[in-house]
Amino acid sequence: MEALIIVAHGSKVKSSNDEIVNIVSKIKSNIDDKVLVFHAFLELSEPSIFIAINKAIAENCKKIKIFPYFLQTGRYVNEDIP
Repeated sequence: MEALIIVAHGSKVKSSNDEIVNIVSKIKSNIDDKVLVFHAFLELSEPSIFIAINKAIAENCKKIKIFPYFLQTGRYVNEDIP
């Protein structure tokens, strides 16, 4: 079994974190059954990267790929950039 962990920055803004949860849900529905997909956050939200890795290990994943995803809308995108 393999795991793919999609890691976003994390935000205090729930809707920003929900974007990642929704993306991961869509990926799960379109990916091979032999790959488990998890989401994680670098900071400000849970699950952390370490929690996601431990979940993958608990599911007997022997290969874990980490994919950094820093494209969701958060404070920087909504307030700082404009």
